[in-house]
Amino acid sequence: MSKLLKLAEGAEALPSECWELAFNRLNEDDLKSVSLVCKDFLATSSLLKKSLKPKHHDVRLLSRHLKRFTQLKEIDFKGFEGYLDEAICEIARSSGLLCLETLCFAGKSFKSQSLRELGLNPNMKKNLKHLNCLGTKLLHDNDLVVIANSFSNLEQLNIENYYPSSRPIFTNDGIKSLASKLKVLKKLSIAGVHLFSDPSVIALSLNCARLEHVEIMGSPRYNDSVKVTEHGIGLLLRNRPNLKYLSIARIKKSWSKITIENSISHAKSLTSLGFYCMDISDKLLMEIRKAKLQLKLFQIGRCSGFTVSGLVMLDSKYLHHFAISDADIVDADMELILKGDHVANLTCVDIAACPVTTSTLFLLSTQCCSLVDIRFRGAKLNGEDNNIPLSKNHKLQKLDLCYSDVTDEMLERIGLMFPSLKLLSLDGCSRVTSRGIEAILKSCKNITELNLRGYTKAKMMEANSEVEQVNNLEELILEDSAIDDEGLAVIATKCPQLVHLNLNGCREVTTNGIKQMVKNIKTLRRLTVGSDPEKVNSIEFLEWMLSTGYLASLKEIRFLKESILTIMPEGLDKAFMDRGCITSFFG
Repeated sequence: MSKLLKLAEGAEALPSECWELAFNRLNEDDLKSVSLVCKDFLATSSLLKKSLKPKHHDVRLLSRHLKRFTQLKEIDFKGFEGYLDEAICEIARSSGLLCLETLCFAGKSFKSQSLRELGLNPNMKKNLKHLNCLGTKLLHDNDLVVIANSFSNLEQLNIENYYPSSRPIFTNDGIKSLASKLKVLKKLSIAGVHLFSDPSVIALSLNCARLEHVEIMGSPRYNDSVKVTEHGIGLLLRNRPNLKYLSIARIKKSWSKITIENSISHAKSLTSLGFYCMDISDKLLMEIRKAKLQLKLFQIGRCSGFTVSGLVMLDSKYLHHFAISDADIVDADMELILKGDHVANLTCVDIAACPVTTSTLFLLSTQCCSLVDIRFRGAKLNGEDNNIPLSKNHKLQKLDLCYSDVTDEMLERIGLMFPSLKLLSLDGCSRVTSRGIEAILKSCKNITELNLRGYTKAKMMEANSEVEQVNNLEELILEDSAIDDEGLAVIATKCPQLVHLNLNGCREVTTNGIKQMVKNIKTLRRLTVGSDPEKVNSIEFLEWMLSTGYLASLKEIRFLKESILTIMPEGLDKAFMDRGCITSFFG
């Protein structure tokens, strides 16, 4: 970065194409810094920005961004604090230079009329390829009709209804409308509560010739949230031999002769397959093996009817990701499953809510030589298997042990086993203390992200710890933890390179504690605070930051709405925005 700054005076000596090649190697934060150097760098960096995540509620800021970043391909409104309909209309009225391919409205509500107006923009109608409506308002047939009529070139659509309503939600009519208009659709993900059934699935399989990816997931709250049966899925498999990804939940049995079992062999292109909350027989698993599918991903969760013998028969040498949850699988069963050549290429194993223990974790580290990601949630890791020899695994980079009973002693052993860890998640691990965290940070010097959501102690590390500094740690999640000001002060001293810190729900932290932390960590760019408003005065903190100038690195500060006792003073958020930092509120 410093070299680029020194070259700023000679920017005109090189064509913009050369600077584009250089800037393409920078991350988004560094690109923002470069844009401040000179006008030429500002213009070049603006052309390189492809994605935008609006957060500030003022749509006028979005308007300025749309005019500046003319090469945007994606806008994600997940963290947007304003009115989504206003933002959609702003995009609809944007200049002809904007050619968006992806829009994400996840978790936000909007009106059909806004989408209709967006579809009237020729560039949006022509170029929009991916529309993500997961977690938005309740979608009805009319909404699906608007989507089908407005964006005929959609290749990927995600829709979700998870909340009950007195009005009818989308039915076969809405899905059939999508099937008849979206001729180039490749990926369809439907989740939640819906009233469509087999005729819709059949219509999709007959009309959408390019369909490769299908997810049909019912709501866990409503047992009857999916009307689709094995007959519809069976015909989908038969009619779409190019299908690559199938993930289904709560699919019902039917009296039809067409089943998943006798149709799976038609889907020769399948590389990913997932079953949830269904009856899965050993015979089906045997048919999957007979079909010689080149499965890279296989997931099975909360299913009944199968045995360990069936899972062993699934043997596939192409498998990269294996996931199983809520199953009566014990260590001896996992030993059988992990035998054979099929484990050689496994890069990710995800085991959740199964009665496996430390033995399986050790087995994974020795049997699966290509593993880079282990998700071992809700397991028994109390360190009782001390007689199992330690062997180092230098490939593993991600380890998720959330809601397990892992102890400090076990964390010490894990640190010795996996010295190359970069991401460690210990959500809800109530038995972990500073001793275990210090031990693993001492052994695993490359950890960049540590998740301690729900941590029960006041200190993550002790001031007199042998761990002097953790220079690679960039992201620390302490949400809903018992960390206090003293513990925060130790973190500021020991972790000087933090980029993202989440303190939402930390009720022992005060305004003074956060102030001291901001003073000491010069690299902090994103800070999330949500606590007792009597202890953390958000307005006082923001005004202090402005008056003292501790805004050199911070780009985003997020507050829980409940932590704001008084109305935000007029112009305060604009003052932060003028300094390149966005203040936003959540919850």
